[in-house]
Amino acid sequence: MEQAINLAALQCQAEIGVLTPEKAKHNSIDLKEHLPKEYAKVKGVEKRIQERHKKLGDFDEKEAKLQYIQLCRSLPTYGITFFLIKEKLKGRNKLVPRLFGVSKESVMRVDEKTKEILETWPLTRIRRWAARSNLFILDFGQYSPDGNYAMQTTEGEQIGQLISGYIDIILRRQRSKLGAAGDADEENTIVEDNVAPSRGQRAQEANIAHTGVLRTASYRGDFAEGHLITRDQTVTQHNLGGAQVGSGRIINRSGITNPTLNGDRHSGFQLIDLGQPKRALLQRIDFGLRSIQEATEELEKPVYSDDEALRGDDAITKRWRTEALEQARTGVMSHLGAMTMATGQLLSCLQTPTAAEDDRYEFDYANMDASLASIGMNVHGLIQCVRLYDQVDAAQGSEHGLGLRAAAQSLSDAFLDLMRAAVPASPGANDTGDKVSTISRSTSSLVEGKHGPDRAALLEAASRVGDASRQLLQYISHPSAHNTNLGSVTPMDAQSNGAASPMNLYPSVVDWEARDQLLSATKSVANRMAKLVKTAKLGAMAVGQEAADLFSRNGADSDASLLLRSTQGRLVHAATTAGKAASRLVTCAKVVVCTMEQPESQDQLIRTAKEVSS
Repeated sequence: MEQAINLAALQCQAEIGVLTPEKAKHNSIDLKEHLPKEYAKVKGVEKRIQERHKKLGDFDEKEAKLQYIQLCRSLPTYGITFFLIKEKLKGRNKLVPRLFGVSKESVMRVDEKTKEILETWPLTRIRRWAARSNLFILDFGQYSPDGNYAMQTTEGEQIGQLISGYIDIILRRQRSKLGAAGDADEENTIVEDNVAPSRGQRAQEANIAHTGVLRTASYRGDFAEGHLITRDQTVTQHNLGGAQVGSGRIINRSGITNPTLNGDRHSGFQLIDLGQPKRALLQRIDFGLRSIQEATEELEKPVYSDDEALRGDDAITKRWRTEALEQARTGVMSHLGAMTMATGQLLSCLQTPTAAEDDRYEFDYANMDASLASIGMNVHGLIQCVRLYDQVDAAQGSEHGLGLRAAAQSLSDAFLDLMRAAVPASPGANDTGDKVSTISRSTSSLVEGKHGPDRAALLEAASRVGDASRQLLQYISHPSAHNTNLGSVTPMDAQSNGAASPMNLYPSVVDWEARDQLLSATKSVANRMAKLVKTAKLGAMAVGQEAADLFSRNGADSDASLLLRSTQGRLVHAATTAGKAASRLVTCAKVVVCTMEQPESQDQLIRTAKEVSS
């Protein structure tokens, strides 16, 4: 309160100068402009500001402003961006208002009224974070005895962006200490002593991550969040001194090549060394195939060796099983959501802005690499959550274990097929049936920029991913009710206790009827588009016949004949493009329908639908 009065007095000094009785009489203080709203209604505060203003004497405007700035910089909250949030107190269901602050070094909880800092966490202790429409969660891992910190806010995306930006600055400074050449060189391996992780995840076009994990690749703990990478977060892999350092999963913001960035038309990456986009894509596919196969081999292994201890009938064990099932279910939804959204992102590579003008357009290898990286880095977490769910569910007497594992195996096979379908086709290449290595049979095809992935094979593989994802989700979803306090989904059996776990970021209940309606609608669009394409091609044939008749009558000099031929070509091209867009819409819907509540999934579906309408 005292600091607020001092600042208000300095502001008055800068605005009206030395306080005289005449000025005090005719210049009332607008408290809303000079004080925080919580202090504006305090009794007698205007008089206290005038008294403090009078003591400032003959300070001129510049001196008053200088002292104002110095006082602001001396405050413990200087440089902190605050967000008004609500948090749940321990032992109570009521949400209370709080201020959540983010600075260049830490995040903190602050009392809304007194502005007292209640708790502070250094940024280097944040393991990961997740933003939802009205929920933001921070995971401090071993640094917080309470585990996750959940808050209700509609500004989760902005909070995540701010945290990610400050962490990026920390990493850049650390890299500078290690003797990096400069900020433009993004491909140096980073070793961070204080930040235990080394993985940056899920980003938007602004190059700032929304959900992040910083951890070494050799560590595979309990993942509760999936990680999605977009094309502006190309992930590179490097070795230092022969030893792998965190798999070098570093955000690369300078290695992305946009064929239309400077307005010029390019036929591919011929002027770029193979080690940039294409070789990275090939290595990504090979790494992804190995990751999926390694994770699948662990599917039959139990998470806990003492299975009997899980089957106890005491209240503590039962409660633990319930919570473990919810955590496993949330993990499956999170990882699978990131993987299916990455699959939808991969499908966007089939249509580029230049595709309508030139059938020999270059595939977006950077976007493909980011999509496949998201799939590869989530598969271990997905399988681990499936294993946990399977073992705990079996301990509760469920007999769905075989079906659940079979569904997970089918999903792994579907993603393996998707990875192999992403390999650019090579003329005359034979499929050896090798499910792991792709380097030996794909390097030559990557060198030739004109050979991209087989479109039909990629769509078919993505469709199988959608089917397998749905099959897996049907085993882990159950009836539940929505909790409006935290915007999460609470199981029916837990609702009676008023318990709402902050881990419930994803719905454990799946509205299959709504999903079926969406799929039915997209199939209806595709069927109508097929009829339209058929009609257009018949029209093109009629135009071609008319052009041929004109040519036979008037010869090669007929301008009308040439115009009709050109019209026929444009009509055929438009019909083909529309048919492909409708086919992609059906496949995209089948892939993202399992995570249709996610904004990213909705955006992908909307973009694909717009391609059909355009």
